Amino acid sequence: MLLGSKAIGTVAYLGGVPAVLESFCWSWGQMVQYNQELLCTGTEYVHYDRATISDHAPARNGLVARFIGDWLVQMDTDHSFDPDIVARLVRTADLYEVDVLSAVYQMKQPPHVPVLFQWVGAEEGTKGLQPLASWPDDAKVLQIGSAGAGCLFVRRSVFDRLSEQTPSRGAFDKTHPFSEDHSFFLRCLNAGIDCYAAMDVHSSHLRIAPVTMEDRQTDGLYQSDQFAVKGFPAHG
Repeated sequence: MLLGSKAIGTVAYLGGVPAVLESFCWSWGQMVQYNQELLCTGTEYVHYDRATISDHAPARNGLVARFIGDWLVQMDTDHSFDPDIVARLVRTADLYEVDVLSAVYQMKQPPHVPVLFQWVGAEEGTKGLQPLASWPDDAKVLQIGSAGAGCLFVRRSVFDRLSEQTPSRGAFDKTHPFSEDHSFFLRCLNAGIDCYAAMDVHSSHLRIAPVTMEDRQTDGLYQSDQFAVKGFPAHG
């Protein structure tokens, strides 16, 4: 954390050491700095963090517990991103005044449909997922039931509201049988929080190299100056 600054948000990625991330996402440090320059003025800063993927739910909950600022953008290392994607997500969320906003990306396995869903079924906790089949061509933001968390913007107020509703449960605790990200969206549904997708903000979703438990053993790479952002410590 950069002391004495006003944080406006945190960008975090889930899984892998930066050497792995570089093969997906341009230079991580340069990307965060570039988006900071697009978004910030004066003493405002975008911070950054990371988590390993030994277990997705506690890893994501850990990021939620310690992020700095008004919003958190989570990004997964089996994606690739345009260098300005964080700024585009934040600006779209601000423009349309939405609190949960996903970029659009495809399933890794055929058929490569967008990872966007609506909820079906009425019983509490057992709702199923139906892929979103169509939407207006001119849609900029689209209300959705669920998505992945691979490129996801969430305001702090959402996490605060979910924590107040069920204090003993993390935002990404796996309550839906499919995954921790769908569990998060189901909790939003039950809390009356609307969720959206930014239809012109895209990332890819094709794993190029595996992220394994061995990445945890080489975590010291992340402490090196090679991955430091200008004005930031090597580990935020």
